[in-house]
Amino acid sequence: MRLTKAQKNELIEFGWDIVEIEAEGRKQNCSWISVNPEDGVIFNETISHFGLSGEGNCIKLLVIGTIEESEEE
Repeated sequence: MRLTKAQKNELIEFGWDIVEIEAEGRKQNCSWISVNPEDGVIFNETISHFGLSGEGNCIKLLVIGTIEESEEE
């Protein structure tokens, strides 16, 4: 997946770092994260936050950007 220039600019405007990886010889702006029941509280938080049923054995999240904030923000 490649983000459009407008999508990139909006993420950058709000201080996000855009994911940039190479997969299968192509540059992409996304990465997968899998969360399993064994991950405990983060699995339950993910179910709650995204309104999922929790009936599956794995939740996959597609990440296009990341940001680290300090507690003051």
